[in-house]
Amino acid sequence: MAANTASCFQGRTVSITIVDPNKPTEKVHYLDSARQMTLFGAYLKERENVDLVETEDGFAIYAITGNECYIRDIYVKPELRNQKVASKIADQVCEKAKKAGCKILTGSVCPSTKGADASLRVLQGYGMRLHSCSTNLIIFVKDLV
Repeated sequence: MAANTASCFQGRTVSITIVDPNKPTEKVHYLDSARQMTLFGAYLKERENVDLVETEDGFAIYAITGNECYIRDIYVKPELRNQKVASKIADQVCEKAKKAGCKILTGSVCPSTKGADASLRVLQGYGMRLHSCSTNLIIFVKDLV
């Protein structure tokens, strides 16, 4: 079974939809307490000391270090791309970063990966500007105000 989890924010209860791949038209809905972390989120926190924001439409993996928040990955369901879902998820990360005292948001694109052109456009469309580049890595920044 695959689980599609919705993120838990500010003490709210959200639903989880469980889909059995053998019966894709049958869905079972559960409620998840806002205090629980998904297994994937707990794994990332323990193993790599990064955090996860999840919604029903996608997720972002990010790390806060000092006054910088680095968004390592954003994933959006393919059918929902070009609908500003990535921006909404990034906005949630930015709110967490601001609360943690961050002043700068960074993101990166690896030019050799699939979809790199689209990723570049997404970061620029979100108001990020080119900071630097090295072999196979382009860094973008945005001031958090």
